[in-house]
Amino acid sequence: MYGVNIGLLAYFDSEMTCNQACCVFSDKRDFSSKHYLYYYLKSIREYLLLISFGAAQQNLSQDLIKKIKITMPSDDVVQTFEKQIDDIYDSIRMLLLKNKNLATQRDMLLPRLMSGKLEV
Repeated sequence: MYGVNIGLLAYFDSEMTCNQACCVFSDKRDFSSKHYLYYYLKSIREYLLLISFGAAQQNLSQDLIKKIKITMPSDDVVQTFEKQIDDIYDSIRMLLLKNKNLATQRDMLLPRLMSGKLEV
């Protein structure tokens, strides 16, 4: 909410805490719309920068943020969007884990190959 970080976004899969420099958006629906909300807010970042104020450092106040109107489509549209994005993020998470595992294996094998302890 302050300085060069105005409008930077993140969302988490687990419960977190934050300080006064962050603003938490929570959905009052019975289902999650975190992906939609994330991309909607990302699309209005330029607007957030325009409404920020301050002489020494630009900032957004809670009052300004509370006045932002968030356009939400019907529940069906949001749920369909969330399902598709969830599938994509699940694939990304799985690929990141595989990548980390491969890097760990490489880091264990490379010294053994270089020293001649392991032959190919």
